[in-house]
Amino acid sequence: MVFSTLTFHHWGDQRRGIAEIARVLAPGGRWLVADFFATGLFRRVRRILRLRQFPERSTLDPMLSSAGLSIVEGRRVPGFGGQLGVLAIAARPAS
Repeated sequence: MVFSTLTFHHWGDQRRGIAEIARVLAPGGRWLVADFFATGLFRRVRRILRLRQFPERSTLDPMLSSAGLSIVEGRRVPGFGGQLGVLAIAARPAS
């Protein structure tokens, strides 16, 4: 199990961090990440201000996929305008 709580948006190289998590994650393991994810109004603000450290699903999913990971469950935390989410991420099953 790997946990990251309100740190992902501070990672200097999120792709490299995701690749490292994929490398160390045991088979059947999960990465639980709680962080701010751009949705709704914040998505537009993110794009205008180029706040790339706060990913949208459209940018997060390809980063995860390139490391062989995918979101298996996600929930929004009440409050925070729906921007704070908790994601359970796992290795994609071999095809």
